[in-house]
Amino acid sequence: MKSAISTCKHLNVKSIIVAVPCGSADRVKDISKSVDKVICLTTPYGYHAVGQCYDSFNQTTDEEVIEIMAKYQDLNIENMSNSYKQSIKIELDSQHVVYGDLTFVQNSIGLVLFAHGSGSSRLSPRNQYVAEQLNEAQISTFLLDLLTKNEETEDNKTRKLRFNIPFLADRLSQVTDWLYENNQNIQHLSIGYFGASTGGAAAIIAGGIKQQKRTKAIVSRGGRPDLVPTEQLNQLTVPTLLIVGGADTEVIKMNKEAYSQMTQLKDNDKQKALKLIPNATHLFEEKGALEQVSQLAVQWFADNFQKY
Repeated sequence: MKSAISTCKHLNVKSIIVAVPCGSADRVKDISKSVDKVICLTTPYGYHAVGQCYDSFNQTTDEEVIEIMAKYQDLNIENMSNSYKQSIKIELDSQHVVYGDLTFVQNSIGLVLFAHGSGSSRLSPRNQYVAEQLNEAQISTFLLDLLTKNEETEDNKTRKLRFNIPFLADRLSQVTDWLYENNQNIQHLSIGYFGASTGGAAAIIAGGIKQQKRTKAIVSRGGRPDLVPTEQLNQLTVPTLLIVGGADTEVIKMNKEAYSQMTQLKDNDKQKALKLIPNATHLFEEKGALEQVSQLAVQWFADNFQKY
């Protein structure tokens, strides 16, 4: 790779773009210093060799490369993305390590951190779907595991940590601080939080109280804002959207009660809003339900990020 870059520079090539399917985060960072753009689809944790990312790692022929280059020879390189995906190991201290998946979008208007619900993880397919829609709207995303491996093992037995909202909110806030301190690409971005189920309560406390100065918007999907202490709901000034399934009767009641306690926010669809997805149940498994959730979330984050 270095030889190819050196040759291109010797030939006074106008622009050098390195595009690879996968690579180590350190290597991508190193190469980016000597070229115009680096496009890397994924930087998996524990990366050792390119072959580990493939089911079939057959050699691409020269003919195939020439054919592809000819097909895209008129491509406007200024519009090419410098987005990347990266699996991150977050060492909060020697005893507490969590993992997350960052999707950084070039020219992002903001970053949304996802707080999963009880018994779930960063691999939640519903949260991943919403994150993909946010990425398409030029919003970077970070899906994380709120619990360490040991904590997850303990919680599977006791089920205590998943409902310990202050603990989860602290963890979410700690991870936010860690990201800002360790990733220069996001240090200039406004942030938002997207929480599901119990993660909705953690997102409200982390974003609305602990990270209030950084946070521009919060979205809760089928969340439990009723688990947030009343005095903290009364203090909330960050624009907050509550999304609930129209058939999720009990959770609707919980959200309406919490919504009424957000007294610092105006009920005007700009500072706070409560939206029901018709006929949707708690997991939004009905056809088109999750798409509606995504549309509402994208609009809420985009509107609030673009104010700043």
